Amino acid sequence: MAGTSSFVISWPKNIKLSFVKPLPEDLDIYCSKCRLFMQNPHQTSCCGIHLCEDCHKMANAKLYRHTSKCPSCSSSQYNAFPDRAHRRRIKALEVHCIHCVKQCSWSGKLEELSAHLNYREKKDLYRRYEGCSYTEIRCKHDSCFSFFYHERRLLKAHEDNCKHRPATCAYCYIFKGTFEKVEDHHKTCGMFPVPCTNKDHQDFTIRRKNLQHHLDTDCPFQPIDCQFKWAGCNDRPKRKDERQHNAASLQDHLLLLAGACSQLKKDNEDLREQLNQLTKARVEKLDHTVHGDLPVTGDENNPVHVKADGQPVPFFSDNYKYKMSVKFGKVRSATHFFTSYNIEFKVYRGNHKVIPDVKRIVIKSDRGKQVVLREGDLVKDPSKDNEKQRIHATIPDIYREVIYIIKVS
Repeated sequence: MAGTSSFVISWPKNIKLSFVKPLPEDLDIYCSKCRLFMQNPHQTSCCGIHLCEDCHKMANAKLYRHTSKCPSCSSSQYNAFPDRAHRRRIKALEVHCIHCVKQCSWSGKLEELSAHLNYREKKDLYRRYEGCSYTEIRCKHDSCFSFFYHERRLLKAHEDNCKHRPATCAYCYIFKGTFEKVEDHHKTCGMFPVPCTNKDHQDFTIRRKNLQHHLDTDCPFQPIDCQFKWAGCNDRPKRKDERQHNAASLQDHLLLLAGACSQLKKDNEDLREQLNQLTKARVEKLDHTVHGDLPVTGDENNPVHVKADGQPVPFFSDNYKYKMSVKFGKVRSATHFFTSYNIEFKVYRGNHKVIPDVKRIVIKSDRGKQVVLREGDLVKDPSKDNEKQRIHATIPDIYREVIYIIKVS
């Protein structure tokens, strides 16, 4: 190796070397200070011993602090220089591979040992698998957190099967990660094939996402509810045995159906009664929502209440057919003497195409006496108002303070 650079840089200096031939007696290969192998020997100028490069640098560091002395003779005139001739003699020594105890048969010059060992960092892939078969090298996969090195002869097999090697799910082709994570992903992957959960059908495999559908619709060994469960049959035959179960349990099913039909009839009557009650309540609520609080004729127990000489009272005729108003009071003569009581109705067209024709009105006094005003008693206003019609009638003098409108038809 040319220059002053070290000729061995790829293995530690405390390495144990095995030489092919005995070392020359005049050749020092171990540092006089640390007693380790010298990769780049330096010779002192005072006593002529050889030091390794690291020990020489430590001595030089002390020299700058004015405390430097020769590590061997303690001379204060310490100085050292690279001994290239000594290095060439060391480089030419023939050695066995450091893994000779592991049956590596290589031997050669010391300067060739580094190339034979071929140490490589895990990211240095060039000639990664070339060199000594027993050199220990880290796995190339970045996510491999193993602190153990692998011999080169085993490295390829480890990297090909490393649980941290990059991988893609072979079933969904979507999930990517390390081989270890892909293996965990297989536990939940919807495309992963799994056996049927029924022990009699475990030789059948299906994608995990389709398993539930298979059990619900297809699997012949899946226990299913009897089709007469609603009637009370609690048996759960296998899907393939459903017809056999129905045939064997025909009599029982007929008895269950008879009981279920009887119960259904009773429930139907109860529901019909509830429906009628709800309908009535909804109609009453709807009527109140549409017509507000206006009274309605047709109920003798709840007639329309009208006071004499009061404001007109609006109301609806029977069954909300049309809207009306009524008022009554005294009719005086020209001499201001009392003569009779008059009742006045107004009938509104509303949403009807024409104004309805009123033919009969039933009224009652506050004393309980009823009078029926028929068509001959009712005087209709001949005006041509298309929105409302006025109707007059004279009533007996027993109706003085209050009257009740019972029915309009």
